[in-house]
Amino acid sequence: MEPDRVADEPDDAPDQPLVEPSEVPGEPPGSIPESPEVEPAESRAASPAPGEPVERSDDVSVAPVVSPVEADPTEAAPDEAPGTAAPEPAPPTVAPRRAPVDRRLQLVVIGGWGVLLQPADPAGELLIPFLRRAGSTASSEEIRNAYHLATLGRLTPNQLWEACGLQGDPTWEHGPYTEGTTVSPGAADFVRSLLRRKIRVACITNDVSEWSWRLRSWTGFEAVEPWVISSDIGMRKPDPGVFEMLRRVAEVSFVNCLVIDSDPRTLDTARSLGMSTALFGALGAEQPPTAVAHPSVGDFTSLLRRTQPQPEPEPEPPGMDL
Repeated sequence: MEPDRVADEPDDAPDQPLVEPSEVPGEPPGSIPESPEVEPAESRAASPAPGEPVERSDDVSVAPVVSPVEADPTEAAPDEAPGTAAPEPAPPTVAPRRAPVDRRLQLVVIGGWGVLLQPADPAGELLIPFLRRAGSTASSEEIRNAYHLATLGRLTPNQLWEACGLQGDPTWEHGPYTEGTTVSPGAADFVRSLLRRKIRVACITNDVSEWSWRLRSWTGFEAVEPWVISSDIGMRKPDPGVFEMLRRVAEVSFVNCLVIDSDPRTLDTARSLGMSTALFGALGAEQPPTAVAHPSVGDFTSLLRRTQPQPEPEPEPPGMDL
């Protein structure tokens, strides 16, 4: 029965069950209804006169008579501490804006064999023929395995010579590369163009340190710095450690680097570190699917045209507006 309708019941209404304050519908637990308490008719008949003592009966429950209490708007809610205001809703959280990343090009990283220098397979096209002419009877696989160890710094050139079954001192004065090594067309002009624009140029190559340093001097690329050689650091591309070593030596963030290489695996590693990438050479049928994820660069001549800064248009002379 709703509390606000109790006061409308007639005096001879049947006895109502006692309702505990916590059971009043629509009111919070422990609150007191605003409507006045109404006693049953029998209780009013047996009520003592004012001033007379009230005798309790052991078998009768007497509900206390409570005067109606007006709700104080300043009174704290049951769940709040006195004197505290209702909490205001928290403002919506806004994620802080990140500062834009400075991706200005500061370093162009060019691969060695197959990019800056040709051929792309120095072991198969230069080293194996050279050792065959020197009298080596080792198989091509044995020579490639020995060359791989040498590019990791685990074999010296003299030890490579011996591993290929040759006796005496090696006959290569400047390595086996000088006869058939060429610079990729347009590479020198491309490097000079970058250096004139104050953009540094680096090289990362899988090679034997002694031979590679001589090639750098012989081809005229002394201005390419740093020149990171696998046998000097004990790691080959596409190992991420090669790029970490490059970052330490060059002191340039990955986001400010462009890597140009003919091996998609090397470019995959570079991109995973945050570097920009470009695939050098024609996209062959044997390239892995990830190769298409990198912009393709046919040769240095076309790349030079694409990277040349465009001249600003000259202002028209006054009086030419029509």
